[in-house]
Amino acid sequence: MEVYERELEESISPVEASFVSGLTACRNLRAIGKGQYIHGEAMNKGLEEEVVIGNNMVSMYAKCGSLGTAKHVFDRLLCRDIVSCNALMIGYGHLRRAQVFSISFRK
Repeated sequence: MEVYERELEESISPVEASFVSGLTACRNLRAIGKGQYIHGEAMNKGLEEEVVIGNNMVSMYAKCGSLGTAKHVFDRLLCRDIVSCNALMIGYGHLRRAQVFSISFRK
């Protein structure tokens, strides 16, 4: 998280790895507010739909308990992979909503 914030303070444009590390830190710290800020920055740079960044957004929102937002980001991914599905499924599982995920995923 510190690296990402330092890049912003020094007016260095964050690269994909910076977004990923920032989102991972937010996920681990359950810092959804900072995660939303990073999400906004990724959107401004047109990176929201990149699979690696998108997967990390899905994971961060799901782990922070914001399943609606996690599902929204998941739905907007141009390319979903096993990581995308697992991130969302784990989020639903943590909140004991695995059946909802199963039904939602089939649609």
